[in-house]
Amino acid sequence: MDIKIKKELSENEFLKLMAECEKKISTTDNKKELISFCTSIIQRIIPADIIYLVKVTKEDEDIYILEYADITKKLSLSDNDNSIITEALRSKQPLISNDIQISFIYNKKIDDLLNDSEKKLKDLLVVPITDTDNTDVVAMIWAATYSDNLNQFIQKDMDYMIRFSPVIRKLLKNDSLVFDDSKTVDEESDSLKECLQIQEKLRKELKYKDLYFSSIIHDVRAPMNALLGFLDLLKLKEKDEIKIDYIESAIKSGENIVTLINDALDLAKIKSGKMDINKTEFSPHKDLEDSAQIFANASLKKGICFSTYFDPALPEIIISDPMRIRQIINNLLSNALKFTPNGGSIDLEIIYDAKIDGMTVKVQDSGIGIPKEKQSKIFAPFEQESSETAQKYGGTGLGLSIAMQLTIRLGGKLQLKSKEGKGSLFYFTIPCNTPPLVKATYERDILHSKSIAVYQKGKCKNIINSINRYIEYMTDSGYKIDKFDKYEYDTVFISKESAIEYQDKIFEALKNNVKFVIFGCDNTVDDDCIFDKKVEKINTPILPNTIIRSINGEKRDNNKLYDSMIEETKKKLSGKVALTADDNPINLKFMQELFKSLDVKMLSASDGDEAVKEYVKNHDNIDIIFMDENMNKVNGSEAIKAIREFEKNEEIENVIIIGLTGDALRQTRDKMIDAGADDVLVKPVRLDNLIEKLEMYLSK
Repeated sequence: MDIKIKKELSENEFLKLMAECEKKISTTDNKKELISFCTSIIQRIIPADIIYLVKVTKEDEDIYILEYADITKKLSLSDNDNSIITEALRSKQPLISNDIQISFIYNKKIDDLLNDSEKKLKDLLVVPITDTDNTDVVAMIWAATYSDNLNQFIQKDMDYMIRFSPVIRKLLKNDSLVFDDSKTVDEESDSLKECLQIQEKLRKELKYKDLYFSSIIHDVRAPMNALLGFLDLLKLKEKDEIKIDYIESAIKSGENIVTLINDALDLAKIKSGKMDINKTEFSPHKDLEDSAQIFANASLKKGICFSTYFDPALPEIIISDPMRIRQIINNLLSNALKFTPNGGSIDLEIIYDAKIDGMTVKVQDSGIGIPKEKQSKIFAPFEQESSETAQKYGGTGLGLSIAMQLTIRLGGKLQLKSKEGKGSLFYFTIPCNTPPLVKATYERDILHSKSIAVYQKGKCKNIINSINRYIEYMTDSGYKIDKFDKYEYDTVFISKESAIEYQDKIFEALKNNVKFVIFGCDNTVDDDCIFDKKVEKINTPILPNTIIRSINGEKRDNNKLYDSMIEETKKKLSGKVALTADDNPINLKFMQELFKSLDVKMLSASDGDEAVKEYVKNHDNIDIIFMDENMNKVNGSEAIKAIREFEKNEEIENVIIIGLTGDALRQTRDKMIDAGADDVLVKPVRLDNLIEKLEMYLSK
């Protein structure tokens, strides 16, 4: 089933639609015609399947009369506490409720104005419209989607309807509208000025809820930040293999908790229409290959053959949201890993289609599969294939629902092909929005002068097929062989087990200056390869740059240890001074230990005011500041503003400031950046993330 993603309107397009409504109201007396016209305009603005413009009157303090589509409904707020509509009427605030079937306040008898048993509602947007004194609700916009509509309402839909509300109020109250035909849509009409005032007032009323939400998340993430941080440090210094295994198990458990927190937060943001998509320019190869590396290591531990194909033709730069794409890929790979037994296989493919400028991501596994009758509900929140599946494999059933909504927001749709006992294929295609004149990451036929072959027998056919595809792209030909009776190739790729089986013939070929590259799906090439330094050795994940480096003889340590990374970082950062502001003493202790291991001196502050005073006193010596956002007295953004003001007044160079936040909201990041932060890290902060930022900003 194809879906239509609602095109995001520009400000000018929205104003034109609003002006159309005002003009129609000023020139037409037929109320039904006007209501029909306005609802059609609203459907061009938001992704609703059905819209009712509801006139609201009060019978007494607790009883409301709703009039819409020749229907009258009487509501008693005192008797009907659990309802989206009654909550909106009581609070006089707009509400988005996506996936209403799992909403705790959805009440079908009250909230379903459709009164149609054949149509199942999925999402609701209710916008109450008050009188000019904001004392009573006089009208309401009720918009809904059906269950087969994969779009969901977002914050911008609510904002548009808030701004549209004065027009609806005047229509339903029979007030006259004066439309000035001489004005352009860029000029503010009285209705536009009024609706902007309403919008600002509602935002102020809702602000305290966001602050409460942020503080709760801060309190949850803060201890996880310290827990995972100290476990990283313990693992870094531990040599005992058994203890390292214990630590890794604890880290994995902590990461699972963080994943659960993130899923719950994302579900809440989706339901309230606040799921952010932050489109930016990025490199798909550079920014998405980390997921392959992470899950290659995890697959290794389960004895799963993990193959990857990252299309070399992917543009160097595309415009989308790399964080959300990684989130989807990680979710799909995590599911594949969970449901694929030992000895199975998982394939990750990212393919580029230049005709549509689209990127398709595929994750296929040889796991337990999903019965056909269960596939229709697999993307619903809290749903798993069966209760036995949830009990055996764990999880909350949130991941696929979130992944589906993210792909929709990115302009695509997550789809599934599966057969019980035969595995599953999840895939989606999203637009790349490639900027003009951007080239492919790897030009076709870049190894045209090389004669390269792939021995096509081996344990994991999928890895062999991926290498074949890379070689065919890079040489514009490629050769597949299954015997060693000729030595006419410059380079031969061969699996580890085949190399061991045919070692005598390989030694003979080596005498004829044939270069061999040995690969394995279990990452033990170095352990039981008898050829020593006479051949190149590569482990999974096998990516385009892996192939190029191996053919050109460039060395890379795929198993780089933390300690070597620390030593390299020490040389770059020794003697630097960092100021860390955090109101959690355990987090400060973790940062202290981290900086100590890097030969970086750390000054600390327990709130924003103390951080500002510390910087003013020692600004000549401080190289970087890590500033937590949620702190008592003076928060991070306020402290950053004060520091930047001090630097401006003193005419000194700005110090690097990295914001720290636990709520992961785009608004918080934007707030800290607007205050003057150079960058923002989301808690829980991991050791490698901190080292990356330190090297990025201090080792110049």
